[in-house]
Amino acid sequence: MQLISIVNFVRGGKSSIARLLAEKLGTTILNFDPKRDSEFYNAIKTTNIPEDATIKRKSANLEVETQTEIIEISSTSNFFICDFGGRFDDRINEFHSDLYILPTMDDYESISETLRATKYILKNNPKAKIIHILNMAMCSSKAEKDDFKEGYFSNL
Repeated sequence: MQLISIVNFVRGGKSSIARLLAEKLGTTILNFDPKRDSEFYNAIKTTNIPEDATIKRKSANLEVETQTEIIEISSTSNFFICDFGGRFDDRINEFHSDLYILPTMDDYESISETLRATKYILKNNPKAKIIHILNMAMCSSKAEKDDFKEGYFSNL
């Protein structure tokens, strides 16, 4: 079983990346964002993880334990996509993901938050595999994407 966690700040495009990746892998998104029901945002299967739940990684599944029940979640694709909310969730340390994806925009605040999240992950999992993505998901038109690319690549 492979865990891919997508973490970072609010509105960085985490859910968009989670949805695209889950569609390609044919798997479930585990939504850790207590502020929203991600079924509303995702066209594919999503399981909302309660804020008070603890997660245990087993060899073939995940065990989600709340105060009232224990739920086992499995995946036929052998992958899970973990979509963490726009705040950093300490539960990310309850299991070590096989891959962390951190989307960022090109402004100072976004990059600073991305570095802070990276440092947090590496402190608790020094061998973590991390991918940083310069995300243009917030650009809604071709003109915005072209402006974004021109502004970003002209500064390199």
